[in-house]
Amino acid sequence: MKELTKKVIERLVFIASDFYRVDKSEVALLNEAGYFEFHDQINENEIAEILKMHPHLIAEWLRFSEDSRSSFRWGFGKGNNGDYCVGHWPPGKEFEEIITPDGFYACAAFIKRHVESIRILFKK
Repeated sequence: MKELTKKVIERLVFIASDFYRVDKSEVALLNEAGYFEFHDQINENEIAEILKMHPHLIAEWLRFSEDSRSSFRWGFGKGNNGDYCVGHWPPGKEFEEIITPDGFYACAAFIKRHVESIRILFKK
């Protein structure tokens, strides 16, 4: 992983907690992180590797997803059996659902899908 990309991902994984801490929109936080410039160089596996250094952030992203009230969005949750789920509401065949016991990968998948939906909406 390139050093500059790593720095962007390190900022990216903190966006859920930053959103509650600072008075800025998700678009502003993503822009400050440099995500829009490097989005095509960032993948879920790289995000998961950075999350492993900050495991407490999984709970922040679960909270962030639970608090989201958009009618068209990605979601991230944890089932009673311990598996994590990433899915889209409303569901559709174009949206791949992920169910896995790997919280780091599931969280990374949610982050990537969520921020990509924002990028596509605001930064075409």
